[in-house]
Amino acid sequence: MSDRSATTCADPAAPAGYEVPVGDDFPAEVMARAQGDSGFAALCERFDRAEVTNWLREDEKALHYGVGLCVPGGETLVELGTFEGGAAIFLAGGLMRRGGGELVCVDPHMGGPPWLGMGPHQRTLEKFRRNVAFCGVASRVRPWVGDSAAVAAVWPAEPIDAVFIDGDHSFIGALRDFECWVPKVRAGGMVMIDDADDQGLRELLDLIELIKTLGGVRYLGQVGGVALFRRESVPAAAMLGELHATLLTRGVHRPWNLAPLHALPLPATFGRSFADPEPGMGDAYQLAYLARCGPGAYGHTANAPESLKAVMRAVSADRGDGPVVGLTADGARPCRAIACVPDEAATAARALMPGGLLLTRNPGADTYESHLAVRQTLLTAGLEGCGWGGMVHWGAWRPAHLSADAVVEYAVRGFAPAG
Repeated sequence: MSDRSATTCADPAAPAGYEVPVGDDFPAEVMARAQGDSGFAALCERFDRAEVTNWLREDEKALHYGVGLCVPGGETLVELGTFEGGAAIFLAGGLMRRGGGELVCVDPHMGGPPWLGMGPHQRTLEKFRRNVAFCGVASRVRPWVGDSAAVAAVWPAEPIDAVFIDGDHSFIGALRDFECWVPKVRAGGMVMIDDADDQGLRELLDLIELIKTLGGVRYLGQVGGVALFRRESVPAAAMLGELHATLLTRGVHRPWNLAPLHALPLPATFGRSFADPEPGMGDAYQLAYLARCGPGAYGHTANAPESLKAVMRAVSADRGDGPVVGLTADGARPCRAIACVPDEAATAARALMPGGLLLTRNPGADTYESHLAVRQTLLTAGLEGCGWGGMVHWGAWRPAHLSADAVVEYAVRGFAPAG
């Protein structure tokens, strides 16, 4: 969509020599360029008539327009969190005036993260498309409807000139956006983070203060609620390494670097109440004890083998984070692990927490064909990561429903030394 051959402004009234080096005075200079530009005034008038739901201030409109018009390179800008297109219209408006470049807008357009199950009335994609079309900037905008981290994973091996982070405002969510996208910004490019003045977003403000300490970016100041940084020439790996080391001092582990977990010993309670009566039970205990999900009950059906019920009792006693329950008596309680017979797997699995473990025992002969039949039963029940040891079979319930950050958090809790 972008016209990468264009190097001059489409409108002869646009300022000559539009690119501005990203120095300490960059914000003020590009805002002055925008405010003195007839194209900006015309866009503001059209924007008001579009009735776009937005929280933009006048200085932020000028900033976004100025970044689109003046940021060096100006071929690819990325916005994370688009909503109805308020900031996007001004970023793309600057590109239109410039005569080249593309704004990629990444958003699920569902009113929130897809896993929250937001209603159709909160979906904003069609409003966004109408708004950018009404304001005359659609030719410079490419919507990418998806999750930010997932889009980053499939992003082409091309640098970007500026990124505007305005999506998930939690510490971990905004951190993930920073980790995924800022390494893609070329040296001298712009990094902008919205809502830097919202005292109700303490997690986001805490992250911004942390980012200010990194050598990979230089803080240039704040316009309205937008914090501005210049990407420095520090290699991305070095910047991420510095960020990771800083996070570790806060006890925050990142899923892209699990090396620190190898230094954490097993808790002192691991194996304390467990005796291994037969092959495979040791695997069952280990998997139930270290399951990558939060605290919950340890359930079993009435028909579950006594040896697996004993595993549930041992794990419950050693972890101390949930009772042992009979599913017929307490089937509604979310379970961290469940023991049952294979034919009960499809029903029992529904009582598991995401990432929870189902354990069963092959009731047939110890043959490859018999084990394959049990494995197929667990797969049909919707379990993943199925395997077996001895006569014991296991599978996890919807582990993909746990975020990578949650998996790491539970891993750290599970391995934390006993006090």
